[in-house]
Amino acid sequence: MENVASTYSLTLLDYIVFGGFLCISVGVGIYYALLDIIRKHLVRPEQSSTEQKCKTEEYLLGGRQMPIVPVALSLLTTFLSGITLLGTPAEIFKRGGLWALGYFVAPLAFIITGFIFIPIFFELKTTSVYEYLELRFHSAMLRRLCAGAFVVNTLVYLGAVTYAPAVALNGITNLEVWILILLVGVSSTLYTTLGGLKAVVWTDTLQAGVMYAGIGFIVIKGTIDCGGVGRVFEVVEASGRIENTMRFDLNPAQYHSVWVACLSTTADWMALYGFNQMSIQRYCSLPSVKDGKFLANLREGRLTLFQLKKWFG
Repeated sequence: MENVASTYSLTLLDYIVFGGFLCISVGVGIYYALLDIIRKHLVRPEQSSTEQKCKTEEYLLGGRQMPIVPVALSLLTTFLSGITLLGTPAEIFKRGGLWALGYFVAPLAFIITGFIFIPIFFELKTTSVYEYLELRFHSAMLRRLCAGAFVVNTLVYLGAVTYAPAVALNGITNLEVWILILLVGVSSTLYTTLGGLKAVVWTDTLQAGVMYAGIGFIVIKGTIDCGGVGRVFEVVEASGRIENTMRFDLNPAQYHSVWVACLSTTADWMALYGFNQMSIQRYCSLPSVKDGKFLANLREGRLTLFQLKKWFG
């Protein structure tokens, strides 16, 4: 196959948008870092000890006063990586839409999270799930081991989710893969380090808007080019992808079935959104446990994006 970059390449405007998006992300981090500096200089000496006590919560949890919608969008983008956007359409195109059926059952994980996990972490006023482990089992060693395992898992995960879109962009740009990885990695590290959770949440909100808009435009353009909604379903039915969606066989050796899709997706979402550190940190940034429960239900709107991806596939 010929080099894709020789056929499809980004224009100057595309590079400006890409670079501008990275600059805006870093700018959000700088903004909140400057706000923190100004706040510290305005604090009177007799209040400095109280301010210092609240500094950790302000940085890690946004002062526990973050609004619900941005936090919900932040949760959406946290686990919605380039691998998901690239891999889900390819999976459905190759093997049909059976895999996506799990998203109609997976909201059960949200209900369990909202009524069991979130109230516990709000009551304990913890900043991480590993604090709970130490309190529950009275073992600092267990806390360190689990935190270390999380760090190793996250490093592997970040390597994969950064490499995949970098390879995709490399096909339509003149930039090397390592340069693209460096650009995304450095910008993400900067705004996170400078601005804390507030910068992360608001940058994620911006990213969610861009992803929704981008996928929406692709779905609309693809549907029009295919000949309309009716033509899309004709092609899908002719390819056998709809027939493959209704597979109730209990044989565990098969690639997919309705039972495998529903059970695996529910378990996966429970792990990601029930007691993952990245999720717990965002729940605890909300003002009250009521807001946390509402957020758990609000996340069911995530199904909209996944159905768009299914349509795109």
